[in-house]
Amino acid sequence: MRRFCSVCGKSTEVLHEGLCTQCFIKEHEFSSIPSILETLICKSCYRQYSKGGWHRQSTEFEDALKDAAIKEIQNSLKIKLENAKSNIHVETIKEMKKSRFDVNCKVTTEGTWKGTNIKEVKDCTVKVLLQLCSDCSRVTGGFYEAILQIRSAGKMVENDIETISNDVASLIEEYSNEKRAFISKIDRTRGGVDFYFGSTKIARKIANTLKKREGGTLDESPKLVGKTKSGKNEYRITIILRFPKFKTNDIIEVDNRIIQVTRLRGNKITGFDLENRSKTSFPLAKIKNAKMIGGKEDLKTGIVSEITPDNTQIIDMETYKPFYISLKKSELKVGEEVEFVRHKGVHLLKLKNED
Repeated sequence: MRRFCSVCGKSTEVLHEGLCTQCFIKEHEFSSIPSILETLICKSCYRQYSKGGWHRQSTEFEDALKDAAIKEIQNSLKIKLENAKSNIHVETIKEMKKSRFDVNCKVTTEGTWKGTNIKEVKDCTVKVLLQLCSDCSRVTGGFYEAILQIRSAGKMVENDIETISNDVASLIEEYSNEKRAFISKIDRTRGGVDFYFGSTKIARKIANTLKKREGGTLDESPKLVGKTKSGKNEYRITIILRFPKFKTNDIIEVDNRIIQVTRLRGNKITGFDLENRSKTSFPLAKIKNAKMIGGKEDLKTGIVSEITPDNTQIIDMETYKPFYISLKKSELKVGEEVEFVRHKGVHLLKLKNED
């Protein structure tokens, strides 16, 4: 049975609310988005407030504005199409006042309705308001829940402290979407460095990660600082991470054995005996009085100049004098570069085929 469109009068078998398909499409919208939206980003760390929490979008301010606007539009956009897809293009960014930017966007939606391809383009302005997030407000006020104190059984030089600080900064970035994932203060002390964490949980996680990487021991001590609003005792935690005296690749002397440190994990040290050419391991307590032979800066370089069934000749690239080493299962080749250390003789460092 054929019927007529109430708008154009076209005869058709299918009507949609009294309209033919073409007129229905003209009279209706298949996507909806408010013309004006609002969102918040932190003016310090650029995280966006969304769905009850602060979330990392970008570390650059302009990118953070764009990302925040796009995210807000995505959360508000509704599409009534099959195979729907959308594209949000940032047209302009205007500073309206000190704490507000307007991000003007073009929102394009596409899809199908009753087998007909539909494309709609709409304009939307997102007002991005700037304020301090809860974490940055606490940082400004010097808030902290825990202190992570990094110490070493050996001497900590400036490079050691810089490396540790970079490691901590990289690790805390992994927790950027968690509550109080910040460091409010860093103190360099005579014996090491102290980090003041906004979260005890994150301080513990980072301390344990560093311990697994570098070895060492962990201790905690709580300090009562007051009571919570509910009347419970409130504590600040001091976590002390003590690194071993030696680092990975250091050469040490233990029980008259020359050992290259290959791994430090927890309370155990794994090494390579440079005389016997074999793996070995010790508890950290055993190497407390071990003698330091040399670190990375003390290693020397040589070039393999001759290989015989009994000996390998190596040229010391500092003195250009040869020396010989007996290696049973060596895969060295003439011309290959090697590292060695001199202490009661010459000791070649662990080779790749000795893993």
